[in-house]
Formats: sequence, structure tokens, C-alpha cells
Amino acid sequence: MKKKQLREALAVLLTKLSSARDNPLLMDNYVVKALRTVLLDFKESGELHEAYKEQIQSTLKSDNPWITMTMKSMGADSSIKKDMTDEVIDGMIDSMLGND
Repeated sequence: MKKKQLREALAVLLTKLSSARDNPLLMDNYVVKALRTVLLDFKESGELHEAYKEQIQSTLKSDNPWITMTMKSMGADSSIKKDMTDEVIDGMIDSMLGND
């Protein structure tokens, strides 16, 4: 699997895990626990951080008119780029993994 495909998959899996955390019926599921364990391994290697950072940057550079309009209406485009530090990204990942 190529690095780009791996990072895209990691970002999707992190989002799915975050959604599962909101459902108490799924949190005791062994698949969810296994997914969290795998994502924690990728977090420790730094790969999960890079994957999520790339996803954020890709979204900000999107040609999608809906995203562009939403970002402009919120005035968030430049502030998100400026405020999206490595520490903020790590905090987001920790929150999604349930390490908060």
C-alpha cells in the first residue's frame, strides 16, 4: 500500500472511531477496540499525525465550492491555517482516540 493511500485510510478510520465513541453500544465492541489499538500504534510512529494533517490541508485546498463558501463565510480559512499547529492536531487526535 502506498504512503498516500495509507494516510487516507488512517484519516478515515480515525473519523470512524470518533463516531463509534459517541455510541456506547459500540465502545465495548472488540472491533472498535482493535481499531483503536491499531490507530494508537500509528499515532506512536507519527504516521497518524501526518495522515490527519494531510487531510486537513487537503480540505483547506479543496476546489469544492461548498467548502470554499463555508470557509469564507466563517472567515476561517486564514485563521485555521495559522492556528493548525502540531500541538492542536495532536490534541484533536487524542480527543478522537479517547485520550482526553
